[in-house]
Amino acid sequence: MLRLSLIGIGCGDPGQLTRAAIRAINEADLILIPRKGTATSDLAELRRAICADVLTSDTPRIAEFDLPMRDGSEEDYRKGVDDWHDAVAATVALLHHMEDVWLREEAAGADLLITSGELFTDPTMHAPSKVPGETRFVLDLRSVSEETMDSVAAEAQSAAARIGKEYRVSFDLGVATDSPPAVMDTRLRSKLMTLLDQPIEMPSGAGHDSATFVKVGVPSAMILIRNDHGSHNPAEAMELDDFAVGTRALVDLLMDFPL
Repeated sequence: MLRLSLIGIGCGDPGQLTRAAIRAINEADLILIPRKGTATSDLAELRRAICADVLTSDTPRIAEFDLPMRDGSEEDYRKGVDDWHDAVAATVALLHHMEDVWLREEAAGADLLITSGELFTDPTMHAPSKVPGETRFVLDLRSVSEETMDSVAAEAQSAAARIGKEYRVSFDLGVATDSPPAVMDTRLRSKLMTLLDQPIEMPSGAGHDSATFVKVGVPSAMILIRNDHGSHNPAEAMELDDFAVGTRALVDLLMDFPL
C-alpha cells in the first residue's frame, strides 16, 4: 500500500519539527523536495538541511523536482491564478463537451458512441503538487453512419481549437484511424432473433472478422455472449450455459439457413 506523508516545516525552523515528522522522514522510501525557481531557492536548501539534520537512516532516497511557475510578470495576482490552467483541465473540458455532443446526437435519433478508454499524463513527471503540462488520450467515435462520424469528428477538432484557446493549451488530435461501418445481414439477424429467448439486438464497436467479410460481400451476423467482465480480459466470466445457448442458436441457424 502506498503511503504519502506531507511534512510541514512551519516558519522554517528545523527545531520545530515534531517527533512524528522526524519518524516519517526516516521511515520513507522516497523523500521529495520541491523547487520553485531561484527566488525561493533558500526554501529548497532549507529542506535539504532538514533532511541532513534528522535523517539517521540510509534507506530514504531523496529526489528534487521543479514546481510549475505562474507568470511572474502579471501584476494582478488573481488574474495570474485564473490564467494558470493545465492540460488535464483542458482535456476534461473537451471530453465533457464531446459527451454533450453524444447525448444531443442520440436525442436526435443518431447512432453514435463516444468513449475515451485511455487518458494519462507522463508518469516520469508525476508529483503530488505538479500541474501536468501534457496529457495523452484517445477519443473513440463509433457509428453505423459515416456522415455522423465525419460530422462528430469535425466537431471534435473545432471544440479542441476553442477549448485549447480558452485554457491556453494546444490540442493535437493526430491523424484519425478509422474503418467504415459494417452492417450485418438483415435476414440472418432476423432469423437469429426468432431462435433466441429474449434476445437483444445491439451494435458492436469491436473490430470483428465479420466486418471484413461484409466488405467483400459475404452475408454476416454475430452472436454475442454476455460476460461479466468483458472480453479479452484475464478475469473473463462467461457462463458455459450462456455459451451453450449461443451455440444452439448457431446450429439451428445453419440447419434452417435463410439465404
